[in-house]
Amino acid sequence: MTNKRKVYTKIMQKLKKMMPQTPQNQMVTTAIMVAGIVLGRKAQLSAISLEVPHPAKPASLEKRMQRFVKNDRFEVAANYLPFAELILTHLADKPLLLAIDGSNVG
Repeated sequence: MTNKRKVYTKIMQKLKKMMPQTPQNQMVTTAIMVAGIVLGRKAQLSAISLEVPHPAKPASLEKRMQRFVKNDRFEVAANYLPFAELILTHLADKPLLLAIDGSNVG
């Protein structure tokens, strides 16, 4: 198993434990996004799509993630709060830099 596959698998396992009520397709897309950010150290969807060990083409993954983040029916707070809390708990004793990009894209 490649290192990228290990990262993706570990993230998927954690997400399943943290958000058991989340539908499978949303869970997979979330895991793709998190793994891509971790592996590529970038948050742009095009960069994420190049890092993820997934059988789909990067362009298809990018479109999938675009649809996901634009979905108004997806409850961001309910689905990402447990994940954000876990990250912040692990970073509690370290300096944390917050950068907010307010630009409009599309």
